[in-house]
Amino acid sequence: SDATLPDLGTEHYYKDAVGAVWYPNEVNTHLLNQWFWNEETSYVRPLKTLVDIFYHSIGNNGVLLMNISPDRHGVIPEDQIRRLREFRMFMEGTFSVNLAKDAKISADSEARDASAVNLLCDDESAWWSPDEPGWDPDESKATVLITLPEKRTFDKLQLREHIQYGQRIAGWNAFALVDGQWRKIAEKKTIGFRTIVRFPAVTSDQVRIEIDRSWDTPLLAGFGLFMTYMPETEEMNPYRKIALSPLNQLPENSEPGLTCRLYRGGLQSAAMAGEGKQELMETGTMTLPCIPKNAGKQDYSLVLEGYLCVPYPHEVLFKLGSTDGAILWL
Repeated sequence: SDATLPDLGTEHYYKDAVGAVWYPNEVNTHLLNQWFWNEETSYVRPLKTLVDIFYHSIGNNGVLLMNISPDRHGVIPEDQIRRLREFRMFMEGTFSVNLAKDAKISADSEARDASAVNLLCDDESAWWSPDEPGWDPDESKATVLITLPEKRTFDKLQLREHIQYGQRIAGWNAFALVDGQWRKIAEKKTIGFRTIVRFPAVTSDQVRIEIDRSWDTPLLAGFGLFMTYMPETEEMNPYRKIALSPLNQLPENSEPGLTCRLYRGGLQSAAMAGEGKQELMETGTMTLPCIPKNAGKQDYSLVLEGYLCVPYPHEVLFKLGSTDGAILWL
C-alpha cells in the first residue's frame, strides 16, 4: 500500500493485497506530568498511569518512547529513578512467566511446517498457519485451542503475528472455559507485532482463539497468558498546598469574579498580552471558570484573573485537566 494515503486502515485499500505492511506507531510521552523538570510544578506520574500508557501503546501494536527529565544540574532526580524501577518490577513480575508455556495447543487446520505448537516456542522465525491456500477474507475462519495442565488464573492475553509477512488479521475473538461455559475475554480487530488484551481475571484450563477475518492466510507467531503484578509504590502527592489570604485581607473594593480575556492563537498569544501583538477576541467577567462560546475548538488562549468565593471553611483542591494536550496554568 501507499504510505502517503490519508487513511491506511480502510479495508478497500487491501482488497488485492497479500496482507498489509506494518507501520510502527510510536507513542511519545513523558514520565513527569510535563515535558521538563521544574522544582515547583513537576511531579512523577503514578505507576498506574504508566501501566495504562504501556497497554495503550505497546499493548495496542505500537512502540513506546518514555522521556525522562534531568534537573537543572543534569541529574535524573531520585523520584523518577524510583518510578522507573517500579515500572520495571511491574514488567518483570507480570510478563516473566507465560502461564501457557507448558500447555497443549492444537488448531482446526495446520499448514506444513507451521504447526500450532510454534505459538509457544521461543523461535521467533516459526509460526502457525492454517492449511488453506485459497484463503477468502470474507469466508475463511480459523480456530486455535490452548489446553493448560490445570486451571490457572490470568487477566492478560498476548498475541503476535509473524510481522515480517505483514499485518493480516482483521478480526478475532478469545474465549475462556469458565465453570463449563465459554466466556468471551477478548474481541479485537488487529493483532500486528503485539497485542495485549486486559480483562477481569478468570480461572480456566482452556482458551480458544477464533480468527474471523484476515486479509490473507493468518500467520501467528506467539501466544501468552499472564497475571498482573503491581508492586507497592510510593505515590508522590502532585498537589501543592498554597497559603491563601483570608477574605478580610483581600485588596479593598475587591469583588468576587473572574475577568476574562480571550485571544486568538495559542499560549504565545496570551504571553504577548500588553505588547499589542495579540488579537483580543472578547473580554468579560465570569463567576465560574468556563470556555466562551466563540473560543473555537482549538488555537485560542483564555486568561482568567480575579477572585472566587469558595464556600468551604478549610482546604480546597483546585485541579486542572486537559483531554487534548492543552497547556493549563493555575
